[in-house]
Amino acid sequence: MEFKERAEELLNTEDYDNLIILAENEIKNNPNNVNAYLYKSYCIDDSSILDCYDKILELCPDNFDIHEKKMIYLYENEQNKEEIIKYCDNLIEKYSSSAEAYYTKATIMDYIYTGEPNFDNTVIIEICNKALEINPNLIKAYNLLGSLYQDNNEYAKALKYHQKASGIDEYNYDAQYNITVCLSELEGKKAAIGYCDKIIAKSPNNVIPYYVKFSYLCEDSVYYSEDRKNIENIFSKLIELENNILKKREYYFDLAMFYEYTAEDDKAALGIYKKLLDNFNLNKDDRELYEDKVKKLQEELGVPLPIYTDGSTAESSNGKLGIVIFVIILFIAAIYYLKSGNILG
Repeated sequence: MEFKERAEELLNTEDYDNLIILAENEIKNNPNNVNAYLYKSYCIDDSSILDCYDKILELCPDNFDIHEKKMIYLYENEQNKEEIIKYCDNLIEKYSSSAEAYYTKATIMDYIYTGEPNFDNTVIIEICNKALEINPNLIKAYNLLGSLYQDNNEYAKALKYHQKASGIDEYNYDAQYNITVCLSELEGKKAAIGYCDKIIAKSPNNVIPYYVKFSYLCEDSVYYSEDRKNIENIFSKLIELENNILKKREYYFDLAMFYEYTAEDDKAALGIYKKLLDNFNLNKDDRELYEDKVKKLQEELGVPLPIYTDGSTAESSNGKLGIVIFVIILFIAAIYYLKSGNILG
């Protein structure tokens, strides 16, 4: 099995311990393999991730996705905004004919500034337009433009840009999802659902249209009884069609969040979080998240059950408990026997 194929397999099962071993062995044997540093970076959550990014950029200086990841990491770790924007400007100066360079600056500025009081996103819109002048088929630039207009509550303009993205790639999730949201704002929920049903009918065996409808109903609608039935039916279809384990886990988590926060059905949410713990190979952070969810919901439902470090619940660990009790009883009986025979005095 080739390195990338094996790395993808480990990544999709979140086996980061073996993934980092695989990546480091590949780096030792092939120090110029960009993918080895990339997969290693997926396993790191401290500042050493910058070493991976820098090595990738040394080998592929125009890898704008890595430039973006590096800037986001620096910003989240207290690099000041001015330095981050200067980094973007240096990229544009170096790659002035690259749409990706302008898009990178636009998306970083959106990440840093959107949501700040009184921020005018006109400058980001202008940078996106510059990217599209260079490359009129840059889907992510159309989607970012659409999202910027959504932030301004200009849904008709936003819809136009998301439709352009969808016209280039009809299975682009971001475009289709945001078209649904814009239609909901402009024409109401019925129009949004109608659009979802239309794209599902066009591609009944493609997972993306189902996920668009599922996401819209889970995240953006007020809870009605018919929504729940729809969501559960679509969820079943997603699980049937999806081959990617990480995506399946995402669908389960979305359903759990819907039950917990929208439907306010703690019992149903608890069942899904338990399935996540029992049926998926989880990294440490995700396991702790789901364990905390289970503990919280069990307490709210009045049935607090302990969660063990291996992820099993007390409910699934009665066998373990029975063995412990049996050993304790044997121990007590032995003490009693020894005392009764005056062996212990």
